[in-house]
Amino acid sequence: TDLADQLKVDPAMLHRLCVFADTHGWLRLDRKGRVCPTRVTEFLHNEHPGGWRAWVDFAGGAEVVAAVQALSLSANVPDAFCAVNGSSFFEWMRTHTDRWATFDRAMAAGGRMHALGLSAALDWRASGSVCDVGGGTGDLLAALLDLHPHLRGQVLDLPEVVTRCDRHDRMEATSGDAFESVPTGHDTYLLVNVLHDWGDAEATRILSNVAAAVHVGGRVIVVDTDPAQARTSRVAAATDVLMAALTPGGHERTTDEFIALGAAVIAQYSWVFYFFGVFLVFTAVKLATEGETDAADILDNAEAAAPPNVRMFTFGVGDDVDTFLLDQLVQTFRGAGTYVRIGAVSYTHLRAHETPEHLVCRLLLEKKTREQ
Repeated sequence: TDLADQLKVDPAMLHRLCVFADTHGWLRLDRKGRVCPTRVTEFLHNEHPGGWRAWVDFAGGAEVVAAVQALSLSANVPDAFCAVNGSSFFEWMRTHTDRWATFDRAMAAGGRMHALGLSAALDWRASGSVCDVGGGTGDLLAALLDLHPHLRGQVLDLPEVVTRCDRHDRMEATSGDAFESVPTGHDTYLLVNVLHDWGDAEATRILSNVAAAVHVGGRVIVVDTDPAQARTSRVAAATDVLMAALTPGGHERTTDEFIALGAAVIAQYSWVFYFFGVFLVFTAVKLATEGETDAADILDNAEAAAPPNVRMFTFGVGDDVDTFLLDQLVQTFRGAGTYVRIGAVSYTHLRAHETPEHLVCRLLLEKKTREQ
């Protein structure tokens, strides 16, 4: 009753809700019926430095709840959010700045977490400059720069977003549209929880623009939830449903779907895949596709660009690949090689190299763009 008095709510209903929350571990009721905090309660406190309370505020918003309720199995409702809110998610956010600020805080909390994971999972010693495409208010990039003082960075997002961007002495905030172009001059590009907002055509356009901006020896790192984990991870399952509710075509993608998504780009760039926890980190390394024709030089570039202790599994696609080069890569990086014809490409066997215990690097390489 003391808590009900403080909140000015009905004590009987509050008790029923607290019992429900207790069964989920969100709080704890002691033997006397008093409400006690748990780790979840403390983690979601307004003053917790992680900032994850913002996710509760965002996901509990009337517009988000209505969009989830509007999900339909019918193909006639392709955009649940627009159907109940009158405009698409990002357009609606433009006119509801208070809710966009809450969304910013939620993305910032996730961004800081991703920075810790990416910092630990990947080798940053050879990187000098990072561009975070669709990086919101820059919290991920700022945290990554703090963890690696030798890095400089640039965050790209819509004009109304970058005006709210955090300030960092080694980070530049740039307004723009990744559908049009992406800043050049960086050796590492991040697309963290960006491509899952869009359908395949839009995601391919973004990915192609980013890949075009990467110089030789650079990499593109894409982080999205792997739907294969949905059966064992509430985060993976919830994220995919949230994409269905908020976007007209956005969804999580498997490794094979990412490869299909980048089919137009694969002909020009080399692809390396990392798996980090429940999140798929999809890395494209542009090893030697611009101006290099000598197999020995390409092999040297691959050795210089590859992370320590990496294994490479090569896939020659089509009839015009350099089998000598691919075989040399396999021998150098302790992997295995496969050759397939263009009309019969199946990438499902990529998964054969995954293990739950180890971070495994895999490479799909084509030496040159196919002639039209």
